Amino acid sequence: MGCRCSREGQKSGVPKTFRSFVGTRFVIFSPMHDLVATAKNGDAIIRHVKQERKGRIVLQSHNAFVTCAGFHPDGLLFITGSADKTLKLWTISDSKCISTFRGHSEWVSGVEFSPDGSVVASVSWDRTCRLWDLQGNCLGTLEGHSLAIYSVSWSPDGKLIATASGDGTAKLWSTDTYTELRSLFGHKEDVYDACFSPDGKVLATCSNDTTIKLWNTLTGDLYGTVKGHTAKITSIQFSPDGQILASASFDDSVVLWNTASFDKAECTRIWTQTVNTYIAFSPDGETLATVSGADDSEFVRFWRNFNTPCLTTATPTVDLLSQG
Repeated sequence: MGCRCSREGQKSGVPKTFRSFVGTRFVIFSPMHDLVATAKNGDAIIRHVKQERKGRIVLQSHNAFVTCAGFHPDGLLFITGSADKTLKLWTISDSKCISTFRGHSEWVSGVEFSPDGSVVASVSWDRTCRLWDLQGNCLGTLEGHSLAIYSVSWSPDGKLIATASGDGTAKLWSTDTYTELRSLFGHKEDVYDACFSPDGKVLATCSNDTTIKLWNTLTGDLYGTVKGHTAKITSIQFSPDGQILASASFDDSVVLWNTASFDKAECTRIWTQTVNTYIAFSPDGETLATVSGADDSEFVRFWRNFNTPCLTTATPTVDLLSQG
């Protein structure tokens, strides 16, 4: 199975394909860019980014597959969410589970630390978003979605939370009052992901309807709709400098949009030749990680030089996740 990177309508060479990892549902970088985490069935796996650092940290405690995870802003703590309806907080240095969060009645589908690291937000197929302290005490429950919630995101200043749901909406919530500020209507089908721009002024959402929508976070007004994929879009993320919005789709491609124009003619498209379920930028913006494949054969690729004029230089790095 190969992949290629191109401008719209242009092909480039076929780079290396990585080893499969069954049960991979996400990939994330630590804030210091020294670690990368993913999951294999019921285990969360953390590895060193630098290839000379061998070995891995395996976090085993959940009773079902790990669905989501997040690094604490200081890089010392790690949290996992699972289909077993719980979250677990870990110390990375000794792989110890220090707290278990219980309260969701269905599997946990998304989790993220607040920017200051003092609060955890989690979402679930039980249609709620819960806020927790680091001891696992529930601080509040945000209710309003009519179907499962797929993802959760904090604004950079920590004042807003965005949730994306199967009910076709995204919602913005106040973290001061734990109340809904506005519902964002416009997508025709499930909304799978929502993310804030680095300056917090724009919220991007993606959907089963194959589109991306851009919203004013202050007013809730729709800035516009971005079209370019031909199948559902499951994951989106802004680059750290805000100049790129990456989108992963079941049309076998990942698109890197220039946020100055969102012009389809100016985007970079990475063809992976299989469905794409998750993407993540490294903190320095120099690496893009993609999770691709079907349920029985997921794999992770790491891309660099993906936004240079000479697109044949866009090749994945070594397979960090297949090393010992």
